[in-house]
Amino acid sequence: MLKHYLAAILVSAAAMAPLSPANAQDVATSAVRAAAIHDCSVLAGRYNEMTFGSTEYYVYKSCMARHGQEE
Repeated sequence: MLKHYLAAILVSAAAMAPLSPANAQDVATSAVRAAAIHDCSVLAGRYNEMTFGSTEYYVYKSCMARHGQEE
């Protein structure tokens, strides 16, 4: 849930930034990262800690790596 909130903040902040050439790339990067965070959060959310232990963390981490993003 927190990850979804952070993704929404990233997208909102990116939309409010002035679009100079340097900022345009940051906005695109932020949007790509926000999409990766969302996708990976949904994927990892299937594995709750009580049932699957650390699986949620490892699924999220590997998903972010596949998207070329830091965790």
